[in-house]
Amino acid sequence: IGVVQPVTTSLAGAIGSVATIPDLSGADMQDGAVEGLRLLATGEALPPYWTPSPCAAGGDGAVCFRPGSLRFVLLFSDSELHNGPPDGSYEPWGPEVVPTAGTVATYPQAVEALVEAGIRVIVIDTWTDTWGQAHEQFEALAVDTGAGTAAGTARYELDMSAGPQDLAFVLDVI
Repeated sequence: IGVVQPVTTSLAGAIGSVATIPDLSGADMQDGAVEGLRLLATGEALPPYWTPSPCAAGGDGAVCFRPGSLRFVLLFSDSELHNGPPDGSYEPWGPEVVPTAGTVATYPQAVEALVEAGIRVIVIDTWTDTWGQAHEQFEALAVDTGAGTAAGTARYELDMSAGPQDLAFVLDVI
């Protein structure tokens, strides 16, 4: 899908942009967050899925982070990660979806790009099952990108079936 809204100070613009993101399901259980986070950090193309646009007002990465800015990303996810932690070999992408440009990123490559770009990932974990590796993967992602508070890492569990929720706790991390 690509970037629907570069970094903005407009809350209305950000909310409106999120509302345009389609639910594509993916046809498998795992999420593509590892590749998405690498693209976010680097702004590199991934044909045929995404072609970057230049940052009109400067900045870098896929969403045009302002130079010198603090960089935090909220990742909402409800399933394990393709090419996930610890070494990027967890549930690799099938050959039918590997981009024409070559291979997709592994977890270590994505974390390296995030850390180099100064991006900390705050994870909103909506995985409700007790089995599987999603919780551990999300914990690793927050730790490996340096997102945390004095109370612990920045991985939070939310029950999305509970209706609208206050995310003010994220401010403690920032």
